[in-house]
Amino acid sequence: MTERLHSYARGIEGKRLLELQQKALRGSSRAVINATLRANGYSGILAALVAAGSTSTLAKQLGVNYQAVQQWVKAGHVPLGRITEIEALYGIPRTDLIDPKYAAAIAEPNFSSDV
Repeated sequence: MTERLHSYARGIEGKRLLELQQKALRGSSRAVINATLRANGYSGILAALVAAGSTSTLAKQLGVNYQAVQQWVKAGHVPLGRITEIEALYGIPRTDLIDPKYAAAIAEPNFSSDV
């Protein structure tokens, strides 16, 4: 059963990445298109990059240098302090922007300390 759920989740993520790649092809810079084609999966920062149209545009809107944005894209998530800003600018859910290890901790709290 869990393998079926994992397979389903991979299918959904693959579909989201494909949609993002198609959107990038319709109006993003070559660097953004290449980033979506190199990506192993969908990420919120990749979606923000496509929405901005270029790394430098996203960097300027956030007040950081383009190398910082490139590092976030490579990591697949953004620093916690930037999540709400990107969510407000582009409407990307914070759950798509957060580091997956934190998202997992939030989704499945450990109540053993309450015992």
